Amino acid sequence: MKNTHIILILCLLGFGNTLNAQQLYQFSQYMVRPVIFNPAAAGYSEAVCIYGAGRNQWMGYTNEAGDKVNPVDFIAGVTAPLYSINSGIGFQFNSGKLGYQTRTDYRLDYAYKIGIGDEQVLSVGAYGQLSRVSLDIDKLIPLDITDPLLLKTGVQTDMIPEAGFGIFYSSSNRWFAGLSIMNLLASKAILGNLEINDQMTFVAQGQYKFKVIDERFKKFDLAPSFLIKSNFTSTQLELDLLGYLNDKFWFGAGYRLQDGVILLGGAKIANFAIGLSYDATTGKVNDATKSGSAELHLSYCLPVFPKVKCESGFNTRHL
Repeated sequence: MKNTHIILILCLLGFGNTLNAQQLYQFSQYMVRPVIFNPAAAGYSEAVCIYGAGRNQWMGYTNEAGDKVNPVDFIAGVTAPLYSINSGIGFQFNSGKLGYQTRTDYRLDYAYKIGIGDEQVLSVGAYGQLSRVSLDIDKLIPLDITDPLLLKTGVQTDMIPEAGFGIFYSSSNRWFAGLSIMNLLASKAILGNLEINDQMTFVAQGQYKFKVIDERFKKFDLAPSFLIKSNFTSTQLELDLLGYLNDKFWFGAGYRLQDGVILLGGAKIANFAIGLSYDATTGKVNDATKSGSAELHLSYCLPVFPKVKCESGFNTRHL
């Protein structure tokens, strides 16, 4: 695209020698795996879950050489409950690319769970993360070739720590609500003469399933959900409505404020689940790309029921 190099300069160079990294990665199917944005949701399902997701955002962005420069994100992780210590743990690997900037995150999650009544659970959790950030300065097209910020050339790389915490409240997979703070340290990556700052971001998310049909062989639920992300400079709001058929199929739509309309669908087959979504961008970005964003989620969950947890030092399952 003819104006792509101008957009990249604005996104990557900004004003001055301190850059703001892109706000948290975007995933439209946040309700499928709430732990992506909240460590307190680790072990939320009564299962060991291995999951992966990929998002190709704003497809169609290219530079003058025809190279793709749109945001692309991948996530792979595992999460599991630890009933014996009322906890949940998780590991998440994130890989993202925005223009000529790449980032890889290695994150560990821990959540402590407090039972409230028979079905409700309150969790508090935290995560620690190590990130590798790099920028290929040679590929930037500066407005001024004598810009002192570009004195160093080549691929510049830095390693930075990050952390965050959250709270998560759920009830028997009928509803959940969570609040988390991501990028709590607001770490700075030093890339040559440039600094890229993480943005501390507040995330709120939730979903509630209403029973519409509850018969023996036919069940249908309607589930509104929301996601809010804010760094107090900018705020993003997403509202969705999904329909769940027999807890095996889901479909629906959503709207991300000032961004676009979202179509979602998925299916669960035995212990496997797949989810697909497509964002039809309606903002100014669509004028440049003429394309939306595609996303895929995959997971495999092996149930681990609470009844097998250790209540004492004796194993009574075989008595």
